[in-house]
Amino acid sequence: MYALIDCNQFYVSCERIFRPALHNRPVVVLSNNDGCVVTLSLQAKKLGIKRGSPYFQIKSLLHKHNGIACSSNYALYGDISQRVLDTLYEFSPDVEPYSIDEAFIDFSSMKSFFQHKDISYVNYATSIRKRLWKDIRMGVGVGIGPTRTLAKLANRIAKRRCGVYAFDIPNDALPFLQKTDLSDIWGIGHRSVKRLQRSHPVYTALDFLHLCESIVQKKLGINGLRTHRELRGIPCIDTAMPLYPKSMRHGRSFSHQISDTTTLSGVVARFCGELGRKLRKRGVFAHTLQLRLIPPYGHSNRTLSACTSFCDTQDTRVLVRHALLLLNRLHPHHSTQKWKKAEVHLIDLHNHQNLPLFHAPEDPTIMNLLDDLQKKFGTHTIRTGFESPHSPVGTQYCSPHFSTRWSDLLTIKI
Repeated sequence: MYALIDCNQFYVSCERIFRPALHNRPVVVLSNNDGCVVTLSLQAKKLGIKRGSPYFQIKSLLHKHNGIACSSNYALYGDISQRVLDTLYEFSPDVEPYSIDEAFIDFSSMKSFFQHKDISYVNYATSIRKRLWKDIRMGVGVGIGPTRTLAKLANRIAKRRCGVYAFDIPNDALPFLQKTDLSDIWGIGHRSVKRLQRSHPVYTALDFLHLCESIVQKKLGINGLRTHRELRGIPCIDTAMPLYPKSMRHGRSFSHQISDTTTLSGVVARFCGELGRKLRKRGVFAHTLQLRLIPPYGHSNRTLSACTSFCDTQDTRVLVRHALLLLNRLHPHHSTQKWKKAEVHLIDLHNHQNLPLFHAPEDPTIMNLLDDLQKKFGTHTIRTGFESPHSPVGTQYCSPHFSTRWSDLLTIKI
């Protein structure tokens, strides 16, 4: 059996943890540069606001109903997400993080525990919900099923009902599959539905279930076949993260157009600092770096890109040095070209360091010390000299970093 734990309106819930005044008020969380709505509370949904709506279109409506907009605070959201995972690991050793607000639990190794304690999956899931609310003030829905796909479907039902729902056997899901559009099934997109409907009258998940496997594999490939089998109660989708990624990317749209070389250098170096931390956290080494500069939308200039290779590294200083050399090629000091976005790609990653003959391996001491200091005092309290201390992303309505920055800790007056 599998359980899917999905946090309710995660970004909004994170904002409300430390700001009780936001409860029972319309709240929206905005994308980078405060452009569009990415998450909204139930109160905001009742006003007719939809995800993806441009903020300038709903700003007056939100203020009219005493609502509030929040800029994305990814440091806060990432920290709360990790706290949720830490709590889940107390209930099971087999936790599979799926996204920032979702995680699967594989109960396969806990069969003897449930038999010995004489406890049902639903009761155990209820205790998980209560614990997360008590310790973190995070509301979640829990769906349980024989496969991850059925657990995902059960989670949708749980959020509409009492917060926990379980399919004990695959046949329990049949009445719900009959009422569920095929495009609402995890792993089946709108294009896949259209591809199937060209030759077969498939509209609901139950219609899809009744198709033979050969047709499903022919039309949707191996991934569609796995989803088909999962709906029949055969586990065959693995959400575990790969041993190491093949590439990494970090990029942001700027709050305003940038042409100054010094400012661009600080932004690019900051992106390299983020990627260096990710490399060391995942234990992988980069061999190739690509830099892309993207002009404003509708601008006559084209996107510029350059690439360079070096000995395998996870040292931030090496990444910054090569990225700035590429930047000088793409945007010389005398250039007045304005850019709206920059991206740094790390390609050809390895889980071990491949070095040329007679080339000494890197000394990780300084980078390990850097990571320890940043973990203790904050991500950007110590950095390479080129890195900008300020994010290029506009965050006019950003809440304080309550759990990740010493200066933003709540003060309690007694």
